[in-house]
Amino acid sequence: MYKNILVPIDLGQIEQGKELIKTAMKIGQAEDVKLTLLHVLPPIPGYASAFIPEGQSQESQEKALQQLEEIASELGIADKAGKIVLIGSVHIEILTWAEEADVDLIVMASHQPEFTDHLIGTTAARVVRHAHCSVMVLRNL
Repeated sequence: MYKNILVPIDLGQIEQGKELIKTAMKIGQAEDVKLTLLHVLPPIPGYASAFIPEGQSQESQEKALQQLEEIASELGIADKAGKIVLIGSVHIEILTWAEEADVDLIVMASHQPEFTDHLIGTTAARVVRHAHCSVMVLRNL
């Protein structure tokens, strides 16, 4: 049914990420399913960039990619899953990658909304609202 599944992972919530991957693996049990793990790093604000050591951004990307590799390896999908680390606004990067890669399902987590989420919205809500494909949102992982 689904051939190309994107799993955005917050590396600050690794156990939650593992549950997302397990769910995506159950959904995409067929051999020809493409699974991509995605982590988005926040951009460094211009005013702070002068204080950040040169190469820090690249180092952060490499560390995040290594963490995705470790998670995939632990779950036995190291060779099967793509791993991507991007820099930018989380929901925009998820949506852009999903559209460019012709993703047909995004499996992501959501949390209980806090007060500010009601004012500006959550990442999951923004992805659901603007995605060109199906989105499965898992809560309370």
